[in-house]
Amino acid sequence: MTDAPHCPPLLSVCIASYNRGRELAEKVTALLAASPDIEVVVSDNASTDDTDALLSAIASDRFRYSRNPENLGPTANYVKALAAARGKYAMFMCDKDFVNLRHQDFILSTLRSETFSMGYFVLDSTAADPAIRRFKAPSACLDAFAYLSKHPTGYFFNTPMMMRLDLARCADVSAVGVFPFEFIATELALKGNCAILDLPFVTTGSIYKQGGGISSSNTYSSANKNLFFAPACRFEQYERYVRHLKSLKMNGLSRLRCFAKLTRRTLVQATAEFKALAANKDLMAYYKVSPQDCETGKIEATLTALLENSDAVTGFYRWLFRRELKKRMKKERRRGR
Repeated sequence: MTDAPHCPPLLSVCIASYNRGRELAEKVTALLAASPDIEVVVSDNASTDDTDALLSAIASDRFRYSRNPENLGPTANYVKALAAARGKYAMFMCDKDFVNLRHQDFILSTLRSETFSMGYFVLDSTAADPAIRRFKAPSACLDAFAYLSKHPTGYFFNTPMMMRLDLARCADVSAVGVFPFEFIATELALKGNCAILDLPFVTTGSIYKQGGGISSSNTYSSANKNLFFAPACRFEQYERYVRHLKSLKMNGLSRLRCFAKLTRRTLVQATAEFKALAANKDLMAYYKVSPQDCETGKIEATLTALLENSDAVTGFYRWLFRRELKKRMKKERRRGR
């Protein structure tokens, strides 16, 4: 289809993809048919299947497709997709995930009438009626959105505000790891006016194949050394967050509050959440991971060793991490984990 775009579009749905040809083409076509206020951007990370042929055949002024000559890795490709947005808002979507367009009028009306710096759609929402949680003050926004390490599908950003950030840094895996949008989200949260939209809109794709069996992740695996939920990887990501937090212009009390919340969240992710994920054999097969050692004492030893050798978590920050680690381990042992 060839059509005249609204200038600019209201919402850019930005998809980073690798080897999802036919499935992705169907999603793009559905999104373009949904509303003239939606544009779709796809950054193809050097797919080896029929993605290029299928997407190149889609003719619409509201669809832009680019193929990387070589695989950039997920982090750089995620940011590349977002950076191509022209809409008032840029929403990210993984190629394996889905959108439910039943509430599109409510979504587009909300985005048209209000101005947010950033926000996210609740993933896999089961809400009977659409709901919006608004956060005005920067302190409230930081509490709700800073360094969540959440699944990236559903994040949306005010495009002009996002474009003023250092997106090249956000595409550098050594600086941001596998969660580039957490850095964008935190910087935009400092500007205030954020939102969480809770309605059935974005859902995660299944790890199971249609014909039976378990599929495999195109993005994360132990072989790629980016298994984000492993305790050591959680701590490495935490160090990146701490470096970033120290660089932001904010008062000391706000920084300390953000650091304390980040520390507690990281420790939950590296312990209770890690154990829950590792117990899911199908999920481990999806990520091509051998059984994980989840013994509390070994997790504590791993985190302690990483802390003592950290050049990012020092001084008072190290003391606070050590204190929160002891509290977290006490809870884990009390639960018999």
